[in-house]
Amino acid sequence: MLRHALVVLTVLCASGGASAATWADGLFSELNHDFGALPRGAVGMHLFRVANTTTQPVHIASVRVSCGCVSASVARADLAPGEETVLVARIDSRRFAGVTHKSIYVLFDRPQYTEVRIDVQANSRDDLTITPDAVAFGQVPHGTKPERSVTISVIGHGKMDFNAATSDSAYIQPKLTPVQRDDAEVSYRLTTQLRPDLPAGTWHTTVWVTTSDPALPRLAVPVTVEVTEPRSQPVSRPAEVR
Repeated sequence: MLRHALVVLTVLCASGGASAATWADGLFSELNHDFGALPRGAVGMHLFRVANTTTQPVHIASVRVSCGCVSASVARADLAPGEETVLVARIDSRRFAGVTHKSIYVLFDRPQYTEVRIDVQANSRDDLTITPDAVAFGQVPHGTKPERSVTISVIGHGKMDFNAATSDSAYIQPKLTPVQRDDAEVSYRLTTQLRPDLPAGTWHTTVWVTTSDPALPRLAVPVTVEVTEPRSQPVSRPAEVR
């Protein structure tokens, strides 16, 4: 499982106080996620891996959220021992302004009743734009190294620097290039290249851009790609000699 690389897409109000750990907490790859800074209007997505590490069948009875700005669903509700699924969480930055903290509650009714709380947060910014709003590679053949770019702009922060770009996946190689800087705006081009050894499948990950502004320490750029299987080459035959 490529937990710290790309995550396969099998199918992303106030928070309460801290809850006690349950037997089901350990089934999740993580129990919190920061979506980072999002342009106002963008939808952030994150996948939480859920693995049945017990010796009994597990059933997810329901998933609820603490606010309408968050939605969540599981790809599969029933997991036999050793099976895995993903919880897909989304947050809609149109529904709030600034930093928000929300929760997702996952109810299990087998083998025992318990509820797991997952905390998420995001920062919806009116002064931030990403054009286009995601790095969408579309369909690419396996073994190729395509590139895609987006332009990131922050209004009213002409002295801000973009320090670095890093990916949650080693298969995505990001690079930052300055585009514009004046008193009114700073812009960078984020170029991402796909490694040719990424296996076939539909994948999702995030590139994180860090800045010099403490109020905007990092922002998230979603990346999606569908890698197709290599086509088989026809077998060449020698020409007949007549």
